[in-house]
Amino acid sequence: MKTNDFDYFLPENLIAQSPLENRSSSKLLVLDKITGEIIQEKFFNIINYLNKGDVLVLNNTKVIPSRIYAIKEDTKASIEILLLKEIDKDVYECLARKQKRLKIGTKLIFSNELTGTVIDIKEEGITHIKFDYKGVFLEIISKIGTMPLPPYIHEKLKDKDRYNTVYSKINGSAAAPTAGLHFTNEILKEIENKGIEVLYVTLHVGLGTFRPVNVEDVTKHVMHSEEYEITEEVANKLNKAKSGKRRIVCVGTTSVRTLESNISKYGEFTKTKEETSIFIYPGYKYKAVDALITNFHLPKSTLLMLVSALSSKEIIMDAYKEAIDYNYRFFSFGDAMFITNLSNNYKKIIKKVNSYEKSNYNYFKIIKGKNNILISAPHAYKHIRDGKVKSNEYNTSNIVKILKYFTDSHIIYTDKPTKEDPNFDVKNEYKNVLIQYIKENNIKYFIDIHGYVDAKSDLIIGTNDKKNINNDCNLLENIYNIFYYNFSTNILIDKKYKASNNALSKCVSEETNIYAFQFEINKNFRKMKRRKKSFNKTIKSLISVIKYIEGR
Repeated sequence: MKTNDFDYFLPENLIAQSPLENRSSSKLLVLDKITGEIIQEKFFNIINYLNKGDVLVLNNTKVIPSRIYAIKEDTKASIEILLLKEIDKDVYECLARKQKRLKIGTKLIFSNELTGTVIDIKEEGITHIKFDYKGVFLEIISKIGTMPLPPYIHEKLKDKDRYNTVYSKINGSAAAPTAGLHFTNEILKEIENKGIEVLYVTLHVGLGTFRPVNVEDVTKHVMHSEEYEITEEVANKLNKAKSGKRRIVCVGTTSVRTLESNISKYGEFTKTKEETSIFIYPGYKYKAVDALITNFHLPKSTLLMLVSALSSKEIIMDAYKEAIDYNYRFFSFGDAMFITNLSNNYKKIIKKVNSYEKSNYNYFKIIKGKNNILISAPHAYKHIRDGKVKSNEYNTSNIVKILKYFTDSHIIYTDKPTKEDPNFDVKNEYKNVLIQYIKENNIKYFIDIHGYVDAKSDLIIGTNDKKNINNDCNLLENIYNIFYYNFSTNILIDKKYKASNNALSKCVSEETNIYAFQFEINKNFRKMKRRKKSFNKTIKSLISVIKYIEGR
């Protein structure tokens, strides 16, 4: 996975330079993490998407005016210092601009009450400074310091409190947990009155959150550690919520990192005050968090990778594109996104698709779409192969109907038993009509959905040894990666099912010269009722594949 995979173009005018007068009046993009469905909202309506019994987790860290300025005692040169965290008594890890001007032993004068001595110099501008002062350190900082606004904000902040949440409490952050900036005391009260439990954790934001990724390979990035704390009371309440299968909704990526760090290390939520350097990117399996309220993040950032892991890179990047198209405000003072499962009722979706206008044939149907992709389910009902009755590959037609609803692809599927085998017979009505439909409707990609029961793998991708996709190795690798990160690591390519002989995908590829895939889905990932999480993975990954090939 490459860092550039998380890049996008953002018009500069969409970078929010100041907070809105009313915290809760920002836009809210509600995103279904499974399907990519989007609802445009206002943040003050967030309560409509929170349910009684949910647990809302917020980070109560407080940003201090930690950007302070000094002059070197010897040369009188100006030095800018950003306090990151206290690592020993009166010793702080800092970020120093023009660090090359500093050396161990350099004396810094901040004010009549505050001086410092450089005691260590690290890479990337990190500097350790021992402070000497008269009075209370934080009171001095509050007088001489400024709020550490990010470099993309050029306007001066009129009110320091607007770079803190209304529930901020514990001093120590070098940046705000910005998703929380949208909340007002009134909204929090309304949330509690609805029967939603509000819990607070603490993670002091430092380099781990806002440091850019400077390596090409995402997995090679090293996160800086940040301090977090979970109290015993909060840990107990979270464990109770988890055992009761109540939804845990995090406000901000820092709350996510707190909960996922804790449960990953201890197996359950546990009282602690310690450091975390957890790095969450696609492929990570969330253990604690079900939904996330967050802002829109910088291109190629660890935060964008974290939210992509909760959904998928393709779904998140599509949502960002929509946010840009609708002039959402980005970054710290920008608008919000709620990534959740909108509790899609697949039965209702299938019923709705069944009502669509369709072309009817003897044992199958076609529903026209708007993109250039045709999805097929030829074995949704019993059929005859080599004189023997073959059972239906259950839910394959439901899968293509759900994909139709969320991607508006063209679909073809059997809806009655047949004495033909639509996939393997040399010539049959299904195959003949399908080939003609592809030629008449400018179809560029064909996906044939099948089911199987072999427990040795979760998914088999058949491409006839890549012949059916014109030997496009890059395309196949990218599709494999989408499945790998969103579906399962137990994936085979051109093993057992190669889409060979008279298979539909081979026939389509040879007769129409378009890209053709055969996806064999294990039965455990086709159980819409009994294995809901696994079925959701199937839908999410297939939607991501369709979004990817549609955008090529």
